[in-house]
Amino acid sequence: MDELMEKLDNAFSKNVFVRGRLNSGVEPKSDKDLIRYVVKAMAMEACAEENKAVHRCMKQSWFSACSAKQREYWNCYRKATIRLRKEYGVYLDD
Repeated sequence: MDELMEKLDNAFSKNVFVRGRLNSGVEPKSDKDLIRYVVKAMAMEACAEENKAVHRCMKQSWFSACSAKQREYWNCYRKATIRLRKEYGVYLDD
């Protein structure tokens, strides 16, 4: 349990949460769920530049013109979540 709390404290100290919410106000049901939410927020933070590029493209172009930017963002997000899940020992099928 101490290791879990250390990982959560580390994640919280990086200000990874937007408006203090983890997942639309839904409270995690377990410690693993809480870590999953933290991992998701950290992955989104790691890919913030790619996400901004998608938003800029959407403001200037049609949806189909931004598909390359969207792929870049989702590839970044997938890689970040995989890396973070391995780092924190949390997998979706647990």
